[in-house]
Amino acid sequence: MRAQGIVWLACCLLAACSQPRVTRLRIGMNPWPGYAHLAVAVQAGLFAEHGIEAQLVEYTSLHDFSRGFADGQIDVLPSTLVEVLTLHAERRRLPEVVWLADHSTGGDVVVARAETPGALRGRRIAYEVDSLGSYILARFLERHQLQTTEVEAVSMSQDQMAIAFAEGRIDAAITYPPFSTQMQAVAGARTVFDTREIPNEVIDTISIDRALLDQDPTLLGRFHSALAAAHRLDATDRTTTERIMARACGMSVDEFRVARAGIEVYGPEVQADWLRGGSRLRLLADRIARELHVPAHTTDFVLATDRPSPLLTPAAPR
Repeated sequence: MRAQGIVWLACCLLAACSQPRVTRLRIGMNPWPGYAHLAVAVQAGLFAEHGIEAQLVEYTSLHDFSRGFADGQIDVLPSTLVEVLTLHAERRRLPEVVWLADHSTGGDVVVARAETPGALRGRRIAYEVDSLGSYILARFLERHQLQTTEVEAVSMSQDQMAIAFAEGRIDAAITYPPFSTQMQAVAGARTVFDTREIPNEVIDTISIDRALLDQDPTLLGRFHSALAAAHRLDATDRTTTERIMARACGMSVDEFRVARAGIEVYGPEVQADWLRGGSRLRLLADRIARELHVPAHTTDFVLATDRPSPLLTPAAPR
């Protein structure tokens, strides 16, 4: 391990001599607990310790989130594989997956005013288009033997859904905390589907603009080191980190703890297994691409496997 660290450091020093160093990152933030370690790394000064001036840019809609990345408003995109594949299909700004954040074990849900999924025939279901919502909608309908023609799918942002559901303008919503908590509190609401029905399918990732990683071969290692430090802080000072993370997600600490229970968070110790070679990730990407009718070539998205980092097998910078 020590030898690997020396090789990684040597690679970074060599690269730093010849290419401009990336010192600023605009990081997208969505109120999802799996991304909250990014807020810890920013607010505890861990990115700054690794030479990165980090700014959190908040979004409530997954669709606006990915559009913000495509339009150059943010450099770091926390998202599911759905958004990564959609952006690669567009061939505009390319996100490169650098971190596996979590997988959903019940956090993503369908909240409805209905006794059963079948009772939603002929009714309005809100979802976020071109995002995880599209995938959850497809899998929900498939799992409960509903045809797309049997429901009215309505494109809507999460904050709009909560209001529309309370007012009765929609009958169901594909949602997640903190918005799901608001909808579940509405009279007559119940959860008719959650991601425990599709285990290991909803994976959250963190990606960085590939052009920035190409520009500065030290960036990935510094980013990994800061996020790893955030996870270590979370393990040793949970009181402090939960306050930061709850605030970043727009929740109370108690609400955050409940929401966090619906996911399995991935720490630094598993990153190499997921990112090296990426076979597990690629198989999942293939399945999502088929569900969403995304062109097959888009599943060849680049994982950060051949870039130097202390968490991955060191490699010569390209």
